Parts: sequence; C-alpha cells; structure tokens
Amino acid sequence: MSIDDCARWLSRATLAVAIIMIGWGLSVVLRQPVTTWFTASATIWMALLLISAFWQLRGSFTAIAASALATAVVARLFSILRLNPPASIAGLSAQDLDLQVATGPGVPGFELLGWFLGALVFVHFILRAASAAAPADSREVSLNALALTFIRVYVGLMLVPHFGSHILGGPFQFKIYTLYFASLGMPLPAMQVALAGSIELICAIGLTLGLFTRPVALLGSV
Repeated sequence: MSIDDCARWLSRATLAVAIIMIGWGLSVVLRQPVTTWFTASATIWMALLLISAFWQLRGSFTAIAASALATAVVARLFSILRLNPPASIAGLSAQDLDLQVATGPGVPGFELLGWFLGALVFVHFILRAASAAAPADSREVSLNALALTFIRVYVGLMLVPHFGSHILGGPFQFKIYTLYFASLGMPLPAMQVALAGSIELICAIGLTLGLFTRPVALLGSV
C-alpha cells in the first residue's frame, strides 16, 4: 500500500473519530446542566471540527491544521468542564483560583479521545508531508515549507489552553480568571481577561491556518 493510500484511509478514520467526538460532546451539552455560554462555544467548535474533518479528506495541509486546532479546542473544553462548580471561591489564593480552571474533572475519557484524534491528525500530516516531499527535485523546498508549517501549527495549538479557559469555558471560568487577574493587581481585570483571550484566539487561528502570520505573530508578542 502506497503512502497516499495510507493517508486516504487515515483521513477516513480521522473523520469517523471526529464524528464520535462530536456525538459525545452533543450528548453532554444536551443532557448535562451546562451553561449557555459553554453550549455556544462547544457547538461552534464542534461544527468547525465537523467541517474540517470532511475538508481534510482532500489532503489539504490547511485542512489538516484546521482539524488539529478544532480537535484541541473541543477536547480542551470538555476536559476542563466543571458540571458542579464550588458554591463559593472566597478566600482562595491566586494559585488555587488558577487550578480551578487550568485543570478540572471534565468528562471522563474525553481527554483520551482528544489525544487519540490528535494523534491521527498528526500521523495524517506526516504521511501527507512524506508524499509531498517524495519528488527529488523539490524535496528540500518541500521539507522547509512543511517544517515551517509544523512550527506554526504547534505554536498556535499552544495557545488553546489559554483562550479555551479565558473566554470559551463559560462564566465560571471567566469569573475565576477575573479574580485571578485582580489578585495580581491588574486594572480592569474582566477587560484584561477578555482582551487576552481574544488575542490568543486570533493568534491561534492565524498561526495555525497561516493567515497574516507576521501581523499575528507581532500581535501575540505584545
């Protein structure tokens, strides 16, 4: 079996697992007492995951990158979800406040499914990269471009835990980070959280998909 054939089969497996993740996520949203904020965030990103999962069947590197980003966001949202947040967070230290949203019980098993789907997307990228770099006349150029693509996507995915908690997780997470920023002495903490989350989201999308990468990188460094 050729590399292209393996990549095609892997893209179909990626689609199947993505549909399983989306179905699982929808069952949580519909059956569990989640907030409207979380429901909206999760629904939007599950829709993007579905679109990118079908798109990556064509073998586009941009589609594979979009699948990686959507997978990471959906997995992050459900992995840190707190269905029963504490009634009071008064008196908690800055570190304790951060732990309330940086980690969480989440939906049992969802994180493992996210890692599995992420691994499929990564292997799909490797196979497509190997196929693209196969011709000897363009191997060096292809390898350089693919290495740059991998670095962009990697840096973009590193921002997912931040904006996923800052602005997508729901009112509990937003309140926690507002108190956390306030405990650090930052002025207008709610605005700071919203601004930080928005910048992180824009940078993640721009870097992962290769959109306006220089202005986005400059924005993220500010």
